[in-house]
Amino acid sequence: MSVLSAIKCPVVMVDAQGRIVDSNQPLTPGNAFIEPAQLRAGTCVHLNDTQKGFIEVDGEHFVITLQNTEGRSRVVQAFNAIAQCQLDFPNQLKGDLGRALAAAVATLNEALRQSLDSATNVEGSAADLARRADNLTTRTQTAAAQLEETAGATRELESTIRGNLEASERLVEQSGELTVQANHGQTALGKTLEQMENVKAQVAKTGSILEAIDQIAFQTNLLALNAAVEAARAGEAGRGFSVVAQEVGALAGRASEQAKGVRKLLSGVTEATEQGLREVTDVQGVMGSVFSQISAFNESVQAIRVASNEQSLGVTAAADSVGQISDLNEQNRELAEQLNELSATLTSQSGFMRNSLEVFSTCQGFSHPMHREAAVICNAVATQVGLAFEAAVRDGHITESALFSPEYRRVAGTDPVRFSTGFDSLCDQILPPIQEAALDDNDWLIYMIAIDPQGYVPTHNDRFCQPLTGDPKKDLAGNRTKRIFEDRVGKTAGSHQRDHMILTYRRDTGEVLTDLSCPVLINGRHWGGVRCAYSLA
Repeated sequence: MSVLSAIKCPVVMVDAQGRIVDSNQPLTPGNAFIEPAQLRAGTCVHLNDTQKGFIEVDGEHFVITLQNTEGRSRVVQAFNAIAQCQLDFPNQLKGDLGRALAAAVATLNEALRQSLDSATNVEGSAADLARRADNLTTRTQTAAAQLEETAGATRELESTIRGNLEASERLVEQSGELTVQANHGQTALGKTLEQMENVKAQVAKTGSILEAIDQIAFQTNLLALNAAVEAARAGEAGRGFSVVAQEVGALAGRASEQAKGVRKLLSGVTEATEQGLREVTDVQGVMGSVFSQISAFNESVQAIRVASNEQSLGVTAAADSVGQISDLNEQNRELAEQLNELSATLTSQSGFMRNSLEVFSTCQGFSHPMHREAAVICNAVATQVGLAFEAAVRDGHITESALFSPEYRRVAGTDPVRFSTGFDSLCDQILPPIQEAALDDNDWLIYMIAIDPQGYVPTHNDRFCQPLTGDPKKDLAGNRTKRIFEDRVGKTAGSHQRDHMILTYRRDTGEVLTDLSCPVLINGRHWGGVRCAYSLA
């Protein structure tokens, strides 16, 4: 039995020639173990790729305490691989160190994959933004040209309307003068009509006088006849008187004849005056119509002037607006050019970021066994949740419309803020049996919850549904149900439609977790997702 067997650590005793004398390891005495030149007391030498030894002197022999360097070598290999940006290397470390390395590499792997996905998405979005910015620049340039044409046309229209306004002003003046002349004419006609009425009246009076003259002539003639008869009776003595009587009768006859002539003339004057009155009356009617037409024309011209003035004001305002729009369009063009430059920079930088991330060789499958197991569990729970919702719709407990069009009502007096929706009561009934069973069967899971695309969690796990205390810090961790989680993970977990998505994040309570989510489908429609969390540490 070796005297070294009581020593727990591996040791080898050799002679001055480096040959084995004794050992507590399965080594054959007499075989060469070390070069004699390496035998120096108090030194540490590398014996091979996996061992090194610490040399001490024991009389005429040397005692070498062995140390296994295989683990160290594997750690060095792991760090060298990480230094070479290779995260898909095989983990050969065992025990706590191996598990810690696996967790660290898996977390880094998922973080890099998320960053690479984000960089790729940003690069695509930046390229799309660049295209849109370029299109916007083109459209603003086209709009600028069209606005310039519009401004020119507006200026021409403004000039035309201003000319129309000036013409309407002249028409107003002319129609005013015409109205004055028509008024004068109508006044003159009125006076003429009045004078002709006076003439007619004077003719009528003259006729009356002629009637009196005619009557006097008739009576004179009768007196002359009577005088002639009396003169004839007187004989020779009345002969002279008879001559006078005859002359008086002749004068009376001539007066009667002349009165008849004057009456005839007055009849012609009366007829002419009446004809003149009729004609003047007709002319007065025509003048009244003309005056009405002139008044209507004047009103029309006034309306044209008002309309032209309003058009002028409107076109001037439109021209000013076109000018302002042109200025704004010019500003938009400048902003579009700046946006184009920024999008080009963003595209370039996101490309650089993607290239930097592509340096890492990441694991394309599940980078950790826990990810694979979590994906299986989460996918099964998501399927159960979808089937439970479908059954509730089929049985009439809720409508698809209520599930897919929620109204988030803020619950007053809560901090952190809680909400309520039309499907809360249903979720409180059907989700706990599914979610809690998954947690009971897998105690390494921290939570298992359903979430909609807005990040709303209608029913959290029992462990996170503690009674509200009114203390925001305590309620932040103890009561997380019926809250909207607007962080990156909360928004993504309920909105993506991949088979699964792994996200590493720092929870609002401080701990770093891995979140794995799977989509929930209701009758083929994407409703949201189920997310679970666990720690690789």
